[in-house]
Amino acid sequence: MNRVCIKINGQEYNMCASESKEHMLMIGNFVDEKMQEVIKSNPRLSTTMSAVLTSVNIANELFKKTEEIEAINKQIKGPLKDLESANDKLGSLQSELEEKRVKIEEFEKQISLLKTSLEEYMAREEELIQEKEDFSGQIMEKDQKIRDAEEIVTDFQNRLYQMQMKIVKMEKNA
Repeated sequence: MNRVCIKINGQEYNMCASESKEHMLMIGNFVDEKMQEVIKSNPRLSTTMSAVLTSVNIANELFKKTEEIEAINKQIKGPLKDLESANDKLGSLQSELEEKRVKIEEFEKQISLLKTSLEEYMAREEELIQEKEDFSGQIMEKDQKIRDAEEIVTDFQNRLYQMQMKIVKMEKNA
């Protein structure tokens, strides 16, 4: 507890409070100034009457300030509700954004796996194309060998036919 001596209208008062000494002196000076205003406006008032009017004036100011604060609080409530609503919406949007980020990561993983699979399929396709080309080359070589063999067979058949004709002619002549 802090103790301080304050003067109001020339009279000293000992105050004891949990507030700081500076705060209590400021309150004492405030009350003294308000009382001096009342006395200046009507010097014939007794100290008691001046004190009561000062108290009424201070109470009036207190009520006015309280009403102002309530009015301000009412004015603030709308924007505060809007702010709370905006905060709720922001939280909802952040949750939604996080869900979308997770989905994007999943899609990126799937895309990566699909790219890998595609690369493997493309590599296998190239291998198969190369094998096809190799087989096509072998088939062409074998086709050529078959054509060569067919020519040889045809040539042998022609020679055989000619030989048979010569034999038939020789048998007719003999």
